[in-house]
Amino acid sequence: MIKTIKQFSLLTACCLMLLAAACTGSKTAQNTNPSTVSPTITAKSKKGVDTAAIERDYIDACKFMALGEYTKAVELLNKIVKQDPSNDASYYQLSRIYFDFGQASDALSYIKSAVNLKPENNEYLLQYADILGYSASYLKAAEVYTVVVKSGKANDETYYRLAYSYEKANKIDDAIKTMMSLKDIIGKEEGVVFELQRLYALKGNYESAITWMKELIEMNPGNTTYMRFLSEYYEKNNQPELAAETFDILLATDTNNTDLQFKKASLFQKSGEQKLYYDTMRKAFLNSAGNIDTKIFYLVLFVDSIDKKQFVMKDSVLKWTEYLVTAHADDAKSFAMRGDFLFYGNALESAAANYSKSIQLRSDIFDVWIKMFYIWSDLRKYDSLVDVSATAIELYPNQPVSYYFNAIGNNQLKQYDEAIKVLKRGLPLTVSNQQLRADMFTQLGDAYHELGNHVESDKAFESSIEIVADNPYTLNNYAYYLSVRNEKLDRAAEMSLQSIRIVPDNPSFEDTYGWILYQQKKYTEAEKWINNSLRNGGDKSGVVNEHYGDVLYQLGDKEKAVEYWKKAKQLGEASDLIDKKINDKMLYE
Repeated sequence: MIKTIKQFSLLTACCLMLLAAACTGSKTAQNTNPSTVSPTITAKSKKGVDTAAIERDYIDACKFMALGEYTKAVELLNKIVKQDPSNDASYYQLSRIYFDFGQASDALSYIKSAVNLKPENNEYLLQYADILGYSASYLKAAEVYTVVVKSGKANDETYYRLAYSYEKANKIDDAIKTMMSLKDIIGKEEGVVFELQRLYALKGNYESAITWMKELIEMNPGNTTYMRFLSEYYEKNNQPELAAETFDILLATDTNNTDLQFKKASLFQKSGEQKLYYDTMRKAFLNSAGNIDTKIFYLVLFVDSIDKKQFVMKDSVLKWTEYLVTAHADDAKSFAMRGDFLFYGNALESAAANYSKSIQLRSDIFDVWIKMFYIWSDLRKYDSLVDVSATAIELYPNQPVSYYFNAIGNNQLKQYDEAIKVLKRGLPLTVSNQQLRADMFTQLGDAYHELGNHVESDKAFESSIEIVADNPYTLNNYAYYLSVRNEKLDRAAEMSLQSIRIVPDNPSFEDTYGWILYQQKKYTEAEKWINNSLRNGGDKSGVVNEHYGDVLYQLGDKEKAVEYWKKAKQLGEASDLIDKKINDKMLYE
């Protein structure tokens, strides 16, 4: 039985031919291909075999094949070979069906039976060889194709298949001999000559590849592809001058071909002519008639290197992106590409300007919008972040990331009600992105905290942690808010320590844990953790310095406490009580 039934387009000519033969009682079907001998059905009387019934079944099987009812055809053909094991035509048809359904093992078994019964039948042999090749038995396939070739009845396609089998078996010389034999029969036909140059190039014999490629060019003098191959062969054959000359001819016939311009520049680079290399690259990128996609594809090769200190071509590549936008000033892709290089090179303001221009020309590349979100967020230009994300929300109302960044901007601008409003709109869109969903709940928790709605704040943080349990920033913020309120301190301490385990030596996280210990009146331990925070960068934070002053005061070191309170005031972000603490030299909470 066939394992998979699909509607394949089988060749029906043979079946119709055999149908006609069976109906007329002919013993041998008419051959429609002079290079092959068509399969025949057994018509001789045999003891105990109803040959007439077999012919009828065979005809019906061919009908079913023509109609695409392969399961029925297989049943009849199997019935025939069971009654008449010497029926080579039925084995052949079974092989064809199974091979067309990709069941090479079964197809191989049936065609072997057909070939054993009729080894002189070239059609059987070709089917046998094709299945061997499909099964990657290339040398065996070549042996069978060779039998057909030696019969003197092989067509051109058989020679090509024989050469291919030799090539796949890594017998390149034999493949070349095969194509040379075909050339002797049909002459210097283009397909034969093309294969010869390709095989010689594959072998590494570029001298011969060049000779045959010249033959091709002589047949097709206007074919630029052949000219390009010839230039590459000259280059690989250590003939750079001839390679350059060939490219000059190509460029003269196709002056706006960016591929050719880049290749010409590459030739200059390999020959050490750096000035000519950069001059050619400049012309290629400034060529407004050149293909922009080819230019972008070339530039993409440098994207991963642009932020590396050791990358010596940074200035040149950035200059090429400048030429790109000059040549293609009306194409959004040019500005997006320049924006990418500036973005990865950390020139964020310039990158934003180019992305903005790209969006003006074409607003449907959402990746550009996302990069602008990150730029304004990193630069802490929250007004710009709110503006661009709001525009993105209007254009792409189903993209939740726009709502997330809009909320970040509003939270940072202390527009907490707006942040809550936009988060509530965006959260239903995050079902398929759990990480983003958790982050949006964190932003919601921050906003509610700032508005003093601690119930909703805690609920939002718990929702975030339920989705992603190990986000250190969520854990830290939630723990800190609880410590400020002096509530659920054990839970806060647990979350804070977890955040430190995930991101060690983070001054903000260490300060949070120290402040929780302070609220638990564990002043000695609190001093250790807040001191760690100061050493790891917290000394630049007014909040951390004020916390440290408070701890020192509780430990009895009032003079040093005042010093840190003064530092806190100088740095900013201190509490409203900082002046009173300094003036009175007393702790107020």
